Amino acid sequence: MSVASTFEVRTPVTSCWRCGHGIDAEDQYCRRCGTGQGRRLAWYYRPVWIVLLAFTALGPFALPLVWRTPRLGRSGKWITSIVVIAVSCYVGWKFLIVIREISELLAA
Repeated sequence: MSVASTFEVRTPVTSCWRCGHGIDAEDQYCRRCGTGQGRRLAWYYRPVWIVLLAFTALGPFALPLVWRTPRLGRSGKWITSIVVIAVSCYVGWKFLIVIREISELLAA
């Protein structure tokens, strides 16, 4: 019995989306950085939660999550970024209008 036949040599099939280290197809977590792969992705990297966080709590501070998620392609990241920035600017503009109206009412 040879040593080569008793040990199975695994070749990396894919790479980790975070660190780029090669991982096996059956791995659920990266052996180098510990980041979840595929279905084991952290909740805050899923597009639904990114949009929810951007529109309720974080605003433009959610953009790093948009650009780090492996679930969106390059065009999806650009579109999501533009929408988040546009909505944040609109909300900020409306907020300034309300503040000016309140200050005018208090000054009168």
